[in-house]
Amino acid sequence: MRLTLLALLASLLPAAEPRLPVPAPKGAVMLFDGRSLDGWDIDSHWKIVNGELLIDASVPHPRCRIHTKDNFDDVQLHLEYWLPLMADKTGQARANSGIFLQGRYEVQILDTYGHPPEIDGAGSLYKIAPPMVNASFAPERWQSYDITYHGARFNGDEVVARPRITVIQNGVKIHDNVELQAFNTPNAKETSYARTGPIVLQNHRCPVKFRNIWVVKAAR
Repeated sequence: MRLTLLALLASLLPAAEPRLPVPAPKGAVMLFDGRSLDGWDIDSHWKIVNGELLIDASVPHPRCRIHTKDNFDDVQLHLEYWLPLMADKTGQARANSGIFLQGRYEVQILDTYGHPPEIDGAGSLYKIAPPMVNASFAPERWQSYDITYHGARFNGDEVVARPRITVIQNGVKIHDNVELQAFNTPNAKETSYARTGPIVLQNHRCPVKFRNIWVVKAAR
């Protein structure tokens, strides 16, 4: 009985906070190692500073995104990000960015530290599902996402399984094998599920920084 109670209590505790940066495992595809952006289609609104990928918010531009040159299907993605303190901003203007799987589904990056879970807040599957808990840290500190994504499954042209996604933010599971019934994050106009697609980083006019981005193939 004592062991069972201890196991139950342990299961209710939050996951241990990861020590960052997290080393890429053997066999990982390194998407950003602090030196090269050769694997990305990139423009002048993004730059490497001190080994970190920085959105240059000082350059006038529309909302723009960069994406990997390679496409991915089932992946485990690790990404570390840093949010500026934008104390004079509120809502979607406060340290906004995002990471997209298959170029379709956005895991929101936003400073909503201390807020309850929101469908467009930090850790949300943007406008699809809020996180189970808001595990964000305060801005001006490195944070992490570990995302396991499984793309749709097809039998010919028939979809036999929808995409699924699990997200761990700062060591805490915030989405658990969520089935994605939409074809994409809202605001896009897709009419079918993707068979493959790039990983995308969003530029939303906020000086967000990234580092240590890598993927491994996810087991199904």
